[in-house]
Amino acid sequence: MSGADFGPGGPPGPPGTIRRRLMMLMVAVAAVIAFLSAAPALERLPGLGARIEVLRESGVDAGAFWWADVPQVKEGERHIRRSQ
Repeated sequence: MSGADFGPGGPPGPPGTIRRRLMMLMVAVAAVIAFLSAAPALERLPGLGARIEVLRESGVDAGAFWWADVPQVKEGERHIRRSQ
């Protein structure tokens, strides 16, 4: 590709200085850490805590739903809806 393909200034540069990109990375890492540390507090929310407890008692691996077969997901969903 020639410089004309990108316009008069040539190819665009990186989206900000290295300092800004590192700062955004640190903000993203901090947001992930904050979410993971606050996740156990979700059990205390009304309505959601009961569903989490049902999942624990039934032995359903909620993280495996993305990889499970569709009938297993539907069965788990039915069980959760009936337990409310």
